[in-house]
Amino acid sequence: MFNNNFTSNSESEVLLESLDTSEVRLELKGNLFTGNVLDFAVHLQAGNSSRFCLDMSDNPSDNSYRLTRMDALFQVEERDDLELLNTGGVIFDGEPLQDLEDGVCGF
Repeated sequence: MFNNNFTSNSESEVLLESLDTSEVRLELKGNLFTGNVLDFAVHLQAGNSSRFCLDMSDNPSDNSYRLTRMDALFQVEERDDLELLNTGGVIFDGEPLQDLEDGVCGF
């Protein structure tokens, strides 16, 4: 998902759930998130036995990003640097997310 403008939404501007045995790879880059009503602009969740791999950078936001893991494999490239790579806070919810080096998700 590249170079989109998300403004003035009443819900999370991006909400994506990976459930059951699904496998999701998401590259979220260069998107602008402003004026969101909820506490987070982006909410990504991995549950059950699903697999989620995330590469997220260069996203300005006046809000936060929420990443939730519950009984799944949730991998994040450069997890510990997400707040440096994006504008806005990052909330890690649930079980710990696996940190990956840049490029491991395949983008």
